[in-house]
Amino acid sequence: VVNSGSSGYTTNDLLEIIQEDVYVFNPTKVVLLVGINDMNKTQDDLSIVENIKTITTSISEKRPKAQIYVESIYPVDRDRYPVLVENNVDNNRIRKVNNLIKELCTENGYIFIDMFDELNDPVEDKLIYNYSKDGLHLSDEGYDIVTKKIKSILEEK
Repeated sequence: VVNSGSSGYTTNDLLEIIQEDVYVFNPTKVVLLVGINDMNKTQDDLSIVENIKTITTSISEKRPKAQIYVESIYPVDRDRYPVLVENNVDNNRIRKVNNLIKELCTENGYIFIDMFDELNDPVEDKLIYNYSKDGLHLSDEGYDIVTKKIKSILEEK
């Protein structure tokens, strides 16, 4: 297992460094989580999904035996991370982008991992308080939830 993600990555960043962060490891499975930083930097939703499509297509072409898993973008708590409000990032917008990502996965044979519902408080419609340090970044408890779900999915396949 190689964690080649970095804090603050956008889809554009990943496109630039995909050789050294993905291909060099010749992976059999790739789990991709990207998009919230694009949203927070006010990139439009369709561009985010198009970049994810470019990333996944590139991985499929360069590493055709690799199974691709794409995680949904996680929910947020705008009350605890105010810059999200300034940048028009909310859970309704995240749901819309996640639906587009899910469609992309279905059309291309990738596995979509819906973490949004696992991490979202359905009553308050925000990232569950204990699962986050600040309303955006996950806490250890939040990562435990993500790890368990991803591990169970990877073991199935």
